[in-house]
Amino acid sequence: MAPFTSFFSILTLFLCYAPLKYSATIIPSTNSTKRHHKWVGPSGHLFITVDARGTGDFLSVQAAVDAVPDNNTKNVLIKINAGFYVEKVVVPVTKPYITFQGDGRDETMIEWHDRASDRGTNGQQLRTYRTASVIVFANYFSARNISFKNTAPAPMPGMQGWQAAAFRISGDKAYFSGCGFYGAQDTLCDDAGRHYFKECYIEGSIDFIFGNGRSMYKVSNYISTNLSRRWCRNSRVKRRPQHCVGPALVSGLKSAHAPLHGLQPSDPKIMTGKGGEKGVCVDDGLFLSFQDCELHSIATRFGSIAAQDRNSPDEKTGFAFVGCKVTGRGPLYVGRAMGQFSRIVYSYTYFDDVVAHGGWDDWDHTSNKNKTVFFGVYKCWGPGAEAVRGVTWARELDFETAHPFLVKSFVNGRHWIAPSDA
Repeated sequence: MAPFTSFFSILTLFLCYAPLKYSATIIPSTNSTKRHHKWVGPSGHLFITVDARGTGDFLSVQAAVDAVPDNNTKNVLIKINAGFYVEKVVVPVTKPYITFQGDGRDETMIEWHDRASDRGTNGQQLRTYRTASVIVFANYFSARNISFKNTAPAPMPGMQGWQAAAFRISGDKAYFSGCGFYGAQDTLCDDAGRHYFKECYIEGSIDFIFGNGRSMYKVSNYISTNLSRRWCRNSRVKRRPQHCVGPALVSGLKSAHAPLHGLQPSDPKIMTGKGGEKGVCVDDGLFLSFQDCELHSIATRFGSIAAQDRNSPDEKTGFAFVGCKVTGRGPLYVGRAMGQFSRIVYSYTYFDDVVAHGGWDDWDHTSNKNKTVFFGVYKCWGPGAEAVRGVTWARELDFETAHPFLVKSFVNGRHWIAPSDA
């Protein structure tokens, strides 16, 4: 590797990578009633670049993964430069501590096209779980500012064998930030383990988050089934020094998380920044640009968001959605009982007017799952929020009951997620 590349490799590791993931060593204090957590990571670093144009260490993502030694004990940052990588990628269980770092959700994409009815090299149908464009079996995986896509066409309701996952996470303690997941039926296979999704965009039609993971989807995750474009309430925005005056000025918006719900891209107050991004000017003369608010639909007739596969009351698995925004072309079920003891909770979530009557589905309409599932909502809002409360077996939670689903301890996050990443 050239000296110039090496310098930026080290710089990237220190500035972008160091706080990615940790294990926790428990150190007893002098007070026997307290325990302190010391952040401890794997020893050493390995930096690999992937560039489809040939300027990196490898041309393909899989080649970079293959270069990581088995039983890896180092933090491995695989920097994937902007481009579309048309390949199927597998991260085996023997290669933990790997991070995929892209150049932006709209800049770096890994995509493939398998469907459940397609046949593998053994002549057998792939089935759903093996269709994912990217499959991760390893623990301590993370991804930042990158997208994953399955390009198989969206099925009509009732069509068989068209499940097509974009991503499957089967490892424990996985972290995602600023990522996109694009597909139709069964987009994101949240298979097993503890996972944390921060400010991600997830697009699909039917059961597009499914599996038996123990996962939190938090802050500005945008879950969509509609070709609508809206700026999101409490949307994360960037402040930048850019003089702007005149009719585009918006007064009273000085927070970095300004409540901008209701502004449309055609609104005269919406401006285009120097980099082409949309935003508004505020009364301190700064330009606020919106992030992660462009929502897309591929749903037809009806859709469903989450299908959670918890099958025992002793399992700690479930999906917790906190501060999300759900929009789209309905009718849309917000959750389905894939498992007998399925567990899904939405808190502080905005629902557009797309939710199906009743809001929830018991999967087969013949079992007694409605007596054993845990489906809950807490302080949700929007025109579709009432429909989410439309069945007697979905609970309106109080703070005490909702609290375990609001904090990163739901995924034991203080043991492996750096405070700056929560």
